[in-house]
Amino acid sequence: TISQFISELGNAFTKGMNKKYKRKGVLFESKVKSKWVDDETYFVWVVKYILENPVKAGLAKNVIDYEFSSAKELFGLSMQNITDVGTTLSFFDSYEAFKIFIRDNKSVSSYEI
Repeated sequence: TISQFISELGNAFTKGMNKKYKRKGVLFESKVKSKWVDDETYFVWVVKYILENPVKAGLAKNVIDYEFSSAKELFGLSMQNITDVGTTLSFFDSYEAFKIFIRDNKSVSSYEI
């Protein structure tokens, strides 16, 4: 299952980092949370939440500034071919609507993410 894959990926990453840096213990502050995304409205809020995380954590000033994000691909600033840009943007009425939604700091979700 995808949950098992993510769990094994996280464990392998942690073991690798611990070995590389000769350390022990966890790398991440809390457990990874997974939640089934079964409606389009919820999906767009998950995208916003993920893109805003580095900004909220103080790792970047803007969503497009964080190096390890798909934001640059979604905003057309990079062509890494990692993100399914077309599918993600298809959940919005237009490319402009996507940009406005992501950049709008006043938009707050009523969803629990």
